[in-house]
Amino acid sequence: MLIRRMVEALPELRRVFWISFFVSLLVELLKLAPPFLLKLAIDVLLVPDSQLIELLFILGGVLAASMVVTLVEERYITYTVNTAFNIEVTLLKQLHQKLMSLGMRFHESHPSGELEHTVKHGARQFRELVWFFQERFVGAALQIALTCAVLLTLDPGSGLIYLAFMPLVVWLVQRSSARLQPYRQRYHEAFRRSSWTLSQSLRNVRTVKDYVQETNEIGVYGEQLGTYQSLAADRQTAERDGTRGADFLLSLARVSLLAYAVYRVQTGAITPGTLVLFMTLSEKVVSSLFRLGRLYNYLGDARMAVLQMLDLFTYQPDFADRPDARTVDRLQGRIELRRISFAYPGTVTPAVEGLDLRVPAKSSVALVGRSGAGKTTVVKLLLRHYDVTSGALAVDDLDVRDYRVADYRRNIAVVSQDVEIFDRTVRENIAYGRRDADDREVIDAAQAAYAHDFIDRLPDGYATRVGERGFKLSGGQRQRIGIARALLLKPSILIFDEATSSLDTESEQLIQRALSRLSADHTLVIIAHRLSTIRNADWVVVMDAGRIVEADTHDNLMRRQGMFHYMQTLQHEGALRA
Repeated sequence: MLIRRMVEALPELRRVFWISFFVSLLVELLKLAPPFLLKLAIDVLLVPDSQLIELLFILGGVLAASMVVTLVEERYITYTVNTAFNIEVTLLKQLHQKLMSLGMRFHESHPSGELEHTVKHGARQFRELVWFFQERFVGAALQIALTCAVLLTLDPGSGLIYLAFMPLVVWLVQRSSARLQPYRQRYHEAFRRSSWTLSQSLRNVRTVKDYVQETNEIGVYGEQLGTYQSLAADRQTAERDGTRGADFLLSLARVSLLAYAVYRVQTGAITPGTLVLFMTLSEKVVSSLFRLGRLYNYLGDARMAVLQMLDLFTYQPDFADRPDARTVDRLQGRIELRRISFAYPGTVTPAVEGLDLRVPAKSSVALVGRSGAGKTTVVKLLLRHYDVTSGALAVDDLDVRDYRVADYRRNIAVVSQDVEIFDRTVRENIAYGRRDADDREVIDAAQAAYAHDFIDRLPDGYATRVGERGFKLSGGQRQRIGIARALLLKPSILIFDEATSSLDTESEQLIQRALSRLSADHTLVIIAHRLSTIRNADWVVVMDAGRIVEADTHDNLMRRQGMFHYMQTLQHEGALRA
């Protein structure tokens, strides 16, 4: 099953395996030459009046055959190593492409740290398994088959001795591997858990240090590594105990063949040279059976990691372009929610229900409400991270499901409360959505987001690397870079999801001025808890428990003295007390 799934994931493995088979067959056939020539040399020495030139010729043949075998093996080893690494690179590319194609439903339910471990560990085990198969398994299997064929041809009794023991050895190896499986599962689970702990402590190192939890994190990680080490020792002990029976049978087969061959020499049925040949070949069989046993145990070790990695290929994108999906270059930005409802997978209660809203192009709408009211869900639906359960979400009078996903999303930019910054330069972060933007365009976007001044003061300006997740920047600086990134796209629809929450008062006022200008060229969707930031919005939509409870201009909602007025009053009183 494992090999079949590996080939399904990478069909080129078939070609690799066939090449390995034929090259290994050539190598193993060449390896038979030295033992046969050694047999002839011994038999020549035992013949009275043998010619020295004949012996030297045979020994020269042994040397020549050994040199040819060494040369072919060196080239083949280089090929197997390069092939294994090429396959790993191909696999990693395909896995990355697959993960990038999957929707937010998948990524929100699979922690990134676990995915990294699954991909890296699985790909490494996959590579080593391919190398082991090429370098060890094929050669060992062919060596056993060829050796048994030679023994059966030269002396059927010798071949039958090994054929009698081989099924027992294989059965013991399988039995031992089955007993090892529980140890493997606990061993791999402990390794996965410790890797996840390490990843979390490094990703959240600022929080670890802020709360002075270094000692605790070190203790937890050390304890998990101790468990992993203990389970590794238990597994090794179980593997050693499980191979004793097979080792004993192989030793018994070796002694039995030796006794039988000596008897045959004494009866004159075979020559002393043939006895040496039999023992040389028997050692090769023992070595090959040992390698096959190791491979079988390695298969058990690698199986779980490789299968978990291959399982990633079974996931499919949440939705694909319809056959008649429309290509679009530039949207006008007219948004319409037509009685839409949506429930997250695995839940019964709708996150939003019966939403009905129309937003004209190049206008601004603010979504406000308590936490959990459904505002962010509307953004996710608008970005097509999810599709509505019922109703329709339309842009420019066309259901968003009728657009090509990539074309549609290129017309939307979002600035969230927690802006995701890459460990790259400031310029690369701003130009992330438009890699072809020139320096003037990048600077213009930064100036529009009021980010240019602080960027100019950085050590290397726009060429400054900002660290993982923008570690070297303040929260407000990260948000302004996120705003500049969105503005550079010049999208039809611009979404601000609490985008000014980490800005100081002065910066927030500057951004508010920019937003008031942006509505002339973009449709703005603004989510805000600080209601003072949405006073200039053309339309304010108040949500509660997944429904729209109020919708009007800011001033009209204040005059109604409904829920929006209540929220505004609470915030105003809180500000006065502060």
